[in-house]
Amino acid sequence: MSKIIFFTDLHHGGNIIAPPPQDISIWGHDWGLPLLRAMINYGEKTPETTMIHGGDEVTFLHADTLTEREKKHFSPRDVTQRYLKNAHQIKNLMLSARLPFARVMGNHDPIRNIDEMGFNRFSHIFSRSALPHTDIVICQPIVRREGKAQFEYNADHVIATIDEATNPNLIIGSHWALDREELGISGQNGYSYTDNTAPIRDHIETKLKHGKLHSVVSLHGHSHRFRLGQSGPIDMLTMPSIVQNDRTMPDFPCGLFAEIEENSETGKLTIAYKRMMLQDSEGEKYVVQGVSKDTISQYQRGRKPAGSRMRYGR
Repeated sequence: MSKIIFFTDLHHGGNIIAPPPQDISIWGHDWGLPLLRAMINYGEKTPETTMIHGGDEVTFLHADTLTEREKKHFSPRDVTQRYLKNAHQIKNLMLSARLPFARVMGNHDPIRNIDEMGFNRFSHIFSRSALPHTDIVICQPIVRREGKAQFEYNADHVIATIDEATNPNLIIGSHWALDREELGISGQNGYSYTDNTAPIRDHIETKLKHGKLHSVVSLHGHSHRFRLGQSGPIDMLTMPSIVQNDRTMPDFPCGLFAEIEENSETGKLTIAYKRMMLQDSEGEKYVVQGVSKDTISQYQRGRKPAGSRMRYGR
């Protein structure tokens, strides 16, 4: 049976579960590459699998993130080169996958080199009939540089792209959730994000109300937390970072991801949660386990694992 695998926030290049001041460190062990290798290998074993990564493929490195120890060994130029090297490693591995792989842009991704990194910088239909009755729309942010980076979505373009979808079910992938303004989430550090997505939600809800769409799921990352909410009839899923602390083994990544399929009786989209458990440091050996809703709900906003050193996003 065909399925869609969604995971997010690989943050390659920063050991984001190491203790401060090295929580973004180019010395520490990085789980991003081995987890990506394992996820691709797992996805390739099932025919007709499509994979979506929800943004922040790498951790943004710059001179201000250097620890005192690192400043003795790395110049600002070294850090920039390492950042781009990390981004190329992820890009090359994703592009080598023998399955369709959608890549969502996040605020940590190299926006100055976005074409070089192989992203489609525009919102677009990534796949028609990724599932038998499901299209995938990827929403990419507009990025402006006026001092710090400024991100927002072009609502008119996203709406026009949604209208090009022809199947009754729709999956939307975007780094930022489409209901942040309603949740009162704000306060960015080093960049700004404007939530102008209300027209997008209203348009989808209207199409659902009039029977032009049957089932819609939107997939998001960024906040390193689990949340499954609803905006009217739209299911909005935000997943934890796949590399953030496991709640029971905080020195290891949680490995959490989602699988979306179509219910054969109702035709609606269904979501199952799973965990990628690495059995080696390279991602060649692994075990995949099902995860209950109660278990993944422990990663909701404001609930950190015991002993967690993870810095949570907004």
